[in-house]
Amino acid sequence: MIAFPQANIFSVETIETGLPFNENGYYKLEHYTPFFYEDDDYIVTSECHGEFGGKVRFKNKKDNTVTVAYAACPVIINKIGSKYLLTTSLAHMMGFYSFFEIDDPRELTVEIQDSTYHSESELSSGMKLLTSGMGKTILLSFPYKSQIYHVVSDHENKECYIALRENATLKKIQQLSKLQMQAFSIDACVTKDGHYATLFSIRENNRLRGGYIDVFENAIKIYLCK
Repeated sequence: MIAFPQANIFSVETIETGLPFNENGYYKLEHYTPFFYEDDDYIVTSECHGEFGGKVRFKNKKDNTVTVAYAACPVIINKIGSKYLLTTSLAHMMGFYSFFEIDDPRELTVEIQDSTYHSESELSSGMKLLTSGMGKTILLSFPYKSQIYHVVSDHENKECYIALRENATLKKIQQLSKLQMQAFSIDACVTKDGHYATLFSIRENNRLRGGYIDVFENAIKIYLCK
């Protein structure tokens, strides 16, 4: 059972950078791998085709076999113990999100060269759906003290908050912003020294602004550009 915090556990700081969006600090961050995800056993790549779906591919470093799983659209993979935790999110219409557990990538569908997969069900073996829903998107998922926290954009309530999974739902535990942040990109950045970051856009006073979120341990910084 997850013990939900009774008080805010993340410090949140909003920083006005004064910089144009294309000069913000996100673009100086270096992802720890050139791939979507990588560990000692696997190289994982991803693709997204919007409402038409997407995939993640696990390439085994030892025998070069490739297995594939449905993901529309991949945001990030975190690993707790031996379990791979895949977050997907799609900012189409009302917004959609899913959170999966993969115990063993070898149990996913083996990719066959030049084959065509037509449905989610064809690529769902070896995946356990932990939670999914509509009306929200997940901008970022990150680990802290052996739990995965999610930065959730709530499309109905026009806000952004930190959430934890409770059974099959995402439970709000801490307000992040009273403004709704929208995903600017589907890929998160994870640095070698443990920063988790993602881009976003907001509409403030009828003006579109951009920025990025940087999470390091329990410190969350929201950088806003001009």
